[in-house]
Amino acid sequence: MSKAVIYVVIVAALLSLSCTQERTSEVTPRALVNGLENELERLDRACRLEMWKRFVHGGIDSLEYYRMLRGDLFMNDSLWSEIKTSRLSVDDERLARKLDLLYWRFLLERIERQPSLRRLTDSLRAILDSDSRRAGYRINEGIFEAMAGAVRYRNQAARESGFNSYYTLHMQALALETAWADDLLAALERRLIGQQFAPTAFPDSLMAADRQLAAVKSIFRNIGFDLARLPIYPAAVEKTSMVPAARTLVIHCPDDVRILHDLQDGSGSFKALFEAVGKAVYFTQTAEDDYLFVAPTPDFWWLVGSTIFGGLIDDSSVSGAFTLVSGPIGRDLTAMESETIRSKFVMAAFEKIIYTEPYGGFRDKYDKISGAIGRPAESGERLSRSEMYHLVFDPLYYLDHLMAEAMAAQLLAFYQRQFGPDFEPGDPAAFLAADVFPSNNRYDRGQVLLTVTGENFTPDYFIARLPVSSPSPE
Repeated sequence: MSKAVIYVVIVAALLSLSCTQERTSEVTPRALVNGLENELERLDRACRLEMWKRFVHGGIDSLEYYRMLRGDLFMNDSLWSEIKTSRLSVDDERLARKLDLLYWRFLLERIERQPSLRRLTDSLRAILDSDSRRAGYRINEGIFEAMAGAVRYRNQAARESGFNSYYTLHMQALALETAWADDLLAALERRLIGQQFAPTAFPDSLMAADRQLAAVKSIFRNIGFDLARLPIYPAAVEKTSMVPAARTLVIHCPDDVRILHDLQDGSGSFKALFEAVGKAVYFTQTAEDDYLFVAPTPDFWWLVGSTIFGGLIDDSSVSGAFTLVSGPIGRDLTAMESETIRSKFVMAAFEKIIYTEPYGGFRDKYDKISGAIGRPAESGERLSRSEMYHLVFDPLYYLDHLMAEAMAAQLLAFYQRQFGPDFEPGDPAAFLAADVFPSNNRYDRGQVLLTVTGENFTPDYFIARLPVSSPSPE
């Protein structure tokens, strides 16, 4: 049977379920959701398996074929219309949540699959892939103007969908208040002005690529998660241009989670691996059976759960792990050190500005943000290939990560108020398994935050966890 015939059968079956039965809030929307949920699970799993085969085994694969089927599903106008109509006609809370998840995933996917935007991002991908050995991209290079085109297409699609910008759409899709992001960026900017941070604690020479996986295993064992006893399967791949340096593939939640890694010496690679393992651990702790509630998209649902691991380690536990000696569990966010703090703020604020202010003048916008925190731009300053990749293909990636780290800090503060600052190894695992991990996509992160901590989102805990600094010399 040809792929075209297969697809027609799938769509016809889904539409027949949703259109031929009596239209009630209990029947038609449920049939539509069940059909789409099953098909998305099948196609998502097939894509991840094919990606695993491509990187680990090489040779001919069917990845593009399954990506095409999944793309056709998202771009089917009849299905999209059914989702929007059904979303307005259900009272059942669980079903309504699934329709919301379908609505936002379809909307975001349909925007990224616009022919004009797809052609532009494909050309940018070709540039980045062909230049994989470059040290970075000057901020005023033409590639930034091409990126402005991608921003313009996304904003135009957002306005056509009833939002004033892609930034607003993106935040609503993740059930995040734009005011939360504004408060976080404003608080972080105030914290960074006139501050001088100690040099990063970990030189690249310490974090040798061939020791990173063992170090991460040691760190997670101290927290209470023995990776050898979890269904997590890492595999090294041949040297590639893969971004990031480690990638989590959720084949079947919670019993088959795999990690591809192409590690390099240095903290960037280590942090990518640490995040990938955190994501993998998160998905092995699920308490949901329904695919839409455990699907690893959109990314933000798992991001808070995996980011929280960074708050359970300190410098000594990391350095100890690299000598394969168990280090103590600490309270500092390892990722939030020295220049990394400034870079994260600059990139997140830059993302927000390019989606909410007039197009063009990227260099001036970047300089303005850097200058606001006393980080003057340097002549010929460059962004890394990884930074460029996320700006082009993962809109608002850095802002999402900052928001996740702020939520993780708030959850950790609650934990320490309840159980004390000097918790024993293994205790965090019990807290996470009981209060953070089980919800997955069933509830949005803001709702989980309020339920667990009794507080709405605040950036205060995140700001309080930043390293102590001293005024910059005048």
